[in-house]
Amino acid sequence: MREEYRHKIIIDPVHGDIGLSKLETELIDTPTFQRLRGIKQLGFAYMVYPNARHSRFEHSLGVMHMMSRVLDSFRSKDERCLSDDDCRKLRLAALLHDIGHYPYSHLMEKIDWDSAGKYISRKGQTQAAEAAAPKKYPKHAELGELVITQRKDIKEKLKDEGIDPKEIAALITGQHESIPNILSASLDVDRLDYLARDALNTGLPYGKIDLNYIVNNLELTDEKEIVVRAKARNSIEHMLMARYFMFNTVYMHKTVFAFEEVVRRIVRTLWEKGKIYKSGEQIEQMAISDSEEFLTFHDGYLDKLIDDYADNKRETKLAALCKAIKLVSVKINWRAVFGYVTLCL
Repeated sequence: MREEYRHKIIIDPVHGDIGLSKLETELIDTPTFQRLRGIKQLGFAYMVYPNARHSRFEHSLGVMHMMSRVLDSFRSKDERCLSDDDCRKLRLAALLHDIGHYPYSHLMEKIDWDSAGKYISRKGQTQAAEAAAPKKYPKHAELGELVITQRKDIKEKLKDEGIDPKEIAALITGQHESIPNILSASLDVDRLDYLARDALNTGLPYGKIDLNYIVNNLELTDEKEIVVRAKARNSIEHMLMARYFMFNTVYMHKTVFAFEEVVRRIVRTLWEKGKIYKSGEQIEQMAISDSEEFLTFHDGYLDKLIDDYADNKRETKLAALCKAIKLVSVKINWRAVFGYVTLCL
């Protein structure tokens, strides 16, 4: 490990020692990054796998560590393939790649906003303007780009070290002109961390992949494409199968899906009633402003709304949905959620 990345060491159950530079430590200490502690990596999967409560915070640290290992593997074969500055920026991009996630991770991004648009009207607009649906919520990657380039605590830390925030955002989206895309590809460092981490925290064996062998057999071509040596083919095939099994047993588990569908209905209903952010513009403005509103936009934000409406006697269907989630969370009464949802259909 380079001395630069020994400013601070964090112990991780998946990767062991994770070394940090001074700048990386300062970014982690910002309120905006600390917000990730409140966002569960696997949403409601903890209702099925009780230990699956790990957050986007530790996942982001793990992705940065995997990025460092992959970069070391590339440079051990050809030291000139990437400069020290390129590696530094790639580590930062890995660290910040999930900075724009919504409460309960992907849950709020998988709502049919189009069909809900007819419920939203704005005062002072013509009938035609009212009929137009408001701007959709941005994807978490788009929101992350805004946070990195415009939110003060992140942007200024980067600029103080002579790093252009737009360049880090471009690396996250795979749009950088000269530095290769290692964060969002069919084989990327994000996937290498979350498969191993999710397997560990759910207790399932399916996601356990041969990280060492895969990383040691990665190469960067002259065209800046990531390739794998033929002898590591079995390890790569195993990784693809691991992802398939993790989707079947965790990410798309029927009970997890049911819980998340209930919460999606809650969010959709709140959106229609104007009790939650109405448009993508409001979300974007919240994310880039210097107020603390964005800092509380994590799982606790939805949890509070669910608690507040669970006993609302005027909104019977919404209350039934909220009560279903609340009862299951407290009593682990597996039939409650389905019973309440049936009443609302």
